[in-house]
Amino acid sequence: MFFIISLVAFTPFVYFAVTMETSTDFMNMLPSDFEGNTARNILSNKMAFGNPFSTTILFHDLPDDPASMKSLYDTDRLCNRILTMDHVKTIRTTVRPLGGFAAIPYTNPNALEFYTDLIQQFIGEDGRTFYMEVYLDVDAYSREAYEFVRDLNQNLDAIINDNDIETFINCELYVICVARVYLEMQQVTNNSYPIIVPVVIVGVFLILFFLFGSYFTPVRLIITIGMSILFTLAMVNLVYFFGFGAPILWLLPIMMFSILMGLGLDYDIFLVSRVKEYCEAGMTDNDAIAHSLEHISTIITSCGIVMAAAFSSLMFSNLWHINELGFAFTFSIILDAIFIWLVLVPSIMVLLEKLNWKGPKRLQKIHRDPIVQATMKTLGDNIGIEIYSRELKETLEEYVKNSSQQTNPSVLIDEMIPIIEESIETNKVTDEIKIAMITSIEAVDN
Repeated sequence: MFFIISLVAFTPFVYFAVTMETSTDFMNMLPSDFEGNTARNILSNKMAFGNPFSTTILFHDLPDDPASMKSLYDTDRLCNRILTMDHVKTIRTTVRPLGGFAAIPYTNPNALEFYTDLIQQFIGEDGRTFYMEVYLDVDAYSREAYEFVRDLNQNLDAIINDNDIETFINCELYVICVARVYLEMQQVTNNSYPIIVPVVIVGVFLILFFLFGSYFTPVRLIITIGMSILFTLAMVNLVYFFGFGAPILWLLPIMMFSILMGLGLDYDIFLVSRVKEYCEAGMTDNDAIAHSLEHISTIITSCGIVMAAAFSSLMFSNLWHINELGFAFTFSIILDAIFIWLVLVPSIMVLLEKLNWKGPKRLQKIHRDPIVQATMKTLGDNIGIEIYSRELKETLEEYVKNSSQQTNPSVLIDEMIPIIEESIETNKVTDEIKIAMITSIEAVDN
């Protein structure tokens, strides 16, 4: 029931995790009183040509000289269409070397000579290349600039083809600017998700599969750590994007996935390995989980708190992206140490007890004989945890396997008691314990 409640409570946060909008706006991640931000705002608001960081469009391999009248005419047509696009404030290029909305008199050869030097500064040495500077009314690092640059190539192709601007139909077109650099960095990062995520998941599964000899345990571990990562991403989105209105660094999700997967593996393996050791010593899964939590829960929680405290120092940074990383790591580690590892993981292991160690026979680490397990549980409940040992369990299993008294619990227990007392080096198996052991074996047979 607790596991189901956890899933229901977790579900709404998945939406905020998968709909997170990341940003490359490094300038807005700086403090508002940062000198660079102040100067940039003054330039953007006071300069006639708009934001001082231009978006440069490079045209290469043109069919004619960019300074020819035909090329200038087509360039002017293209400029007029670009000026109608959202956020475009002005353009500087061959037909508009000084910016503004009016083109030079390129149809008048005499007047054109006056602008020759200004025109040539935009033209390459090969006479088939020139560039155009587009100034926007938004910051070069902003989401609006990012979206403008993202769609610019497609929009330019549509303008050129729809208006039959011959000079540019077959030329090579490139966009160069700050937003373009970060756009491509973000695209490379996003394109790596289909590679990194499956590789990490498959790698983790294989390592844990061979370590624990189980199909289910690696899957359960990956799911619980994935839940922690998604929940943390959702909280970062809610706190910073919706709460503070701060941009979220585009590298945050992939960094969190890799780092938190590694951190989660450490503590999860620590817990499950201890459970496995107790099971190999003869405990039932429920008893092994309970004793593991009793002995190492304080250690796990303490280690998590210490690590969270170390990462929390990043939250004192004035840089939003550093602050976000500190919050993400701190929140995720506390969530794991207090809830995932100590509550959710044990709950799943108890709920799906039969699947915990189910795997191929050659790799299975936990081998159980029902008679031996019932016997050792009775001994453990009546004598104490000290009776559990791998050597005793394996000795009893070998004896039961070769015994001809499996159908006679009383005789079988009488023959097993000397082995047990020799192992625990004491005569603690009383008649009451013997009767309880016989009853437990009869319950197995029934």
